[in-house]
Amino acid sequence: MPSKTIDNVSQLNLNELTLDDFRFKYSTGQDTSAEKGRDKKHSYRHGVQTPIGDVEARLWCKVMEILIERAGEQELQTHLREWYKDQQDPMIPYKYSLALEVHSMRIFDNEEWVDYIPFNRKCRPELVKDKKFIRIINQCCGKPGEVTQAQIDKASKGCVCCPHCGYWSEFTLVSEDKCDEL
Repeated sequence: MPSKTIDNVSQLNLNELTLDDFRFKYSTGQDTSAEKGRDKKHSYRHGVQTPIGDVEARLWCKVMEILIERAGEQELQTHLREWYKDQQDPMIPYKYSLALEVHSMRIFDNEEWVDYIPFNRKCRPELVKDKKFIRIINQCCGKPGEVTQAQIDKASKGCVCCPHCGYWSEFTLVSEDKCDEL
């Protein structure tokens, strides 16, 4: 069944719309053409698939900003923008929209997110101040670090993302009595 296409704010009821309604699922795209023959003109529509339909990308960004403001989460969005601005990964070219995407997906609340501990320690320390994390040493760089139980539970082929260098590698747990020595 084709998704509802939303290209104009008039197609939305902003008063009833929630962040969950606008959750990013995946990017969409569609080539369009007008006219015929030599006068044919091509354009490309970028969109975002959400639970309520396929929303034109620029419209999705504008409405997400409204929804974030309505939810009182502007500071959280600012933290996410700063977080991704500081990332030097060339595979993240659209850091502004990425911050909106991860905000809509509430990734900062997901303990499986590789940046869960550092992001929340920096930006929402009250959330993690009393949490216990698991100390590990990754084989990649041999430095001790912390991960969540959810990251250990989802360890793919016995590998987790190293809290120091970011490589996925096998790890060993560090016992509590060894933590003081490190």
